[in-house]
Amino acid sequence: DIHSQMNSRQKQCLELNATRPNLAVPRVEVTLYYESLCPGCRAFLTQQLFPTWAMLHNIMDVKLVPYGNAQELPSGNSSFTCQHGEPECHGNMIETCILHSVGRYSAFPVIYCMKSAANVLDAAQPVSILHVPSMMWDSVTSCVKGELGFKLMHKNAPKTKALSPAKTHIPWVTINGPKEWAQPNLFIIHPPDSMIITQVHLVLGTRPF
Repeated sequence: DIHSQMNSRQKQCLELNATRPNLAVPRVEVTLYYESLCPGCRAFLTQQLFPTWAMLHNIMDVKLVPYGNAQELPSGNSSFTCQHGEPECHGNMIETCILHSVGRYSAFPVIYCMKSAANVLDAAQPVSILHVPSMMWDSVTSCVKGELGFKLMHKNAPKTKALSPAKTHIPWVTINGPKEWAQPNLFIIHPPDSMIITQVHLVLGTRPF
């Protein structure tokens, strides 16, 4: 079952529930534009972005925008079509509502654990309860099934479309705003602790440790 599938990840997930960032330190904003069920997005988030954030969370602020290659349906219809079908649209909505419910700092470990599970959607509720016990899952469900979720997703759409240069693939990463960008496929060929860390320190003008 889903709990046994996540046993190997639970210790790592729990260990990360630690120090809040030092707001006095200059911070780099890294934004990931992605899709909930995209294999490349899952690999990048779990193998590259999250481990880097775990090491550099005192200087690195991660924003997640679940939308990717989704498309808004014609005016008057609040639904979307997604590259990997309806389950991905549902996953995008769940992750958007989790981000809204608990904020991106608390939501990132939850979404990491979802992406690490065999089934992203089935993992959503148990890893949310595990990692953010104060989260009211009913509020997430209400968001997903109600008008709020669609409003939040319709905000993710223009954020993604406003990228300059426009995305050519997903996942897509920007550093310090939509016009400073980096290609995730370049990161993936490097060890998890190298390329993004170098990029972050270059932006800060500091030396990697």
